[in-house]
Amino acid sequence: MAFGFYFFQNCDSLSLVGTESERMMAAAIRMRDDHSAQKLRGLARTCKNGAQARRLMSLAAVTEGKSHLEAASIGLMDRQTLRDWVIRFNDEGAKGLINHKSTGRKPKLPNEQKKQLAGLVEEGPGDHVPGLIRWRCVDLAALVKERFRVCSRIHNRV
Repeated sequence: MAFGFYFFQNCDSLSLVGTESERMMAAAIRMRDDHSAQKLRGLARTCKNGAQARRLMSLAAVTEGKSHLEAASIGLMDRQTLRDWVIRFNDEGAKGLINHKSTGRKPKLPNEQKKQLAGLVEEGPGDHVPGLIRWRCVDLAALVKERFRVCSRIHNRV
């Protein structure tokens, strides 16, 4: 049997009587109740992703009515993180408990400039930097800064 469980967030639009901490817990988020604790534990046993299994075990504890702190500690997280995973679970189901890959940082050079840089590397530094017979990272960084107006950090390695 699934029990409703509420997570609280700050809601400034409600005027409540009470202390500041009581006003901070004004708006509730209800966890979906279409999965029982037993079903969530079964999903945790069969899933291949360890982080997803921990999150499912925390949600199973939530459906059993355990405290926020106890349910969060089962999944090795804090209460706020547990609340965030409840929101994801409500929206996406068990698949939403898997970490999404980051799209990464936007490239500093567009594809056209990357092609130009590749051509410069293939040509070698002879025409661009007098006295060099091969490219060094610092020379390429200076060339990119000069040609494309893009700064890049070069880490010295021994």
